[in-house]
Amino acid sequence: MNTDVRLEGFHAVKHALRFAPGLVDQIRVRDVAFARTLAERLAPDVVEVLLDHPRSPGNAGAVVRVAAAAGASGVAMVGSLDPWHPTVLRGSAGLHFALPVLAVEINSLAGPFVVLDADGDPSAALPCDVVLVVGSERSGVGAALRERADLVLALPMRPGVSSLNLATATAAALYRRSPEVTDHASLAIAGDDPRRHDVRALLDHHRAFVHEHSPSQDVHALDLEGLLLPAITFVSARQTRGLLLAVGALQHLEPGHVELTSMHTAANTRGRGVGRAMLAHLLEVARARGCTRVSLETGSMAAFAPARSLYLRAGFRPCPPYADHVDSPSSAFFTLDIS
Repeated sequence: MNTDVRLEGFHAVKHALRFAPGLVDQIRVRDVAFARTLAERLAPDVVEVLLDHPRSPGNAGAVVRVAAAAGASGVAMVGSLDPWHPTVLRGSAGLHFALPVLAVEINSLAGPFVVLDADGDPSAALPCDVVLVVGSERSGVGAALRERADLVLALPMRPGVSSLNLATATAAALYRRSPEVTDHASLAIAGDDPRRHDVRALLDHHRAFVHEHSPSQDVHALDLEGLLLPAITFVSARQTRGLLLAVGALQHLEPGHVELTSMHTAANTRGRGVGRAMLAHLLEVARARGCTRVSLETGSMAAFAPARSLYLRAGFRPCPPYADHVDSPSSAFFTLDIS
């Protein structure tokens, strides 16, 4: 007996095409360009929770349900368990269609990685814009992902309680995410002078970081003279009492096209949403000026993984070198259509 099932909603159709294209008989799209924009902006496969070799399909499904409730951007699984196994689907109560759920290889993920483990720091909160790695109840997180951890986080528990199940531990960690500075309306983003003493100090840190992690020929960080050019719009993010948290800039390239540059967040402020707020502000500035495209260059090395993750989450997509840039294994180029 044949049964016709009508799927509505972007994620439902997306997952049906990915996992069972032979069962899809017809797709009706009113506006192809708009659908493509949705695909790029609303449903990127950006992973926020990574399960390392989960054993229980039911628990894995419960993690998907928890992740959707907590607003995570996607769940991935490493190992033999099929993320779309019927038992996993039942465990998620249908929320597989609310966010990307996929199987991945470890090397395909860029991080940064926060590993949940009993030997970690129980006082640390989960930063924003990271991949939370959770292992199975029996064996925990494997060595391959432990070695790539940027932070090992533990959940504080009373004596005598040794562990939590997979879904409960994931939920507790996700709801311990660092509060974003912008949640407290304490962030002011506005034009600034790169010659100010505290701004120059943060820019020095930015250039030192880039030089430390990039070959000299692939360092594109603007110096003070470059940031004072008329083509540059320079802004800073400060707490209301004036403490500098981040800087960023737009450089005019050609009519309708600007480059995002000199983005840097103070080290003690990372993981609290400041970089995301700065990026959103600069994109709004670009839109207000009638720009249709924003591009950027960043490093391809592991040290730049948090930056690449930030841009991908904002809808940027990889692109060829633009303007005066040349192709290099040390560089990653991204662009975003804001028309």
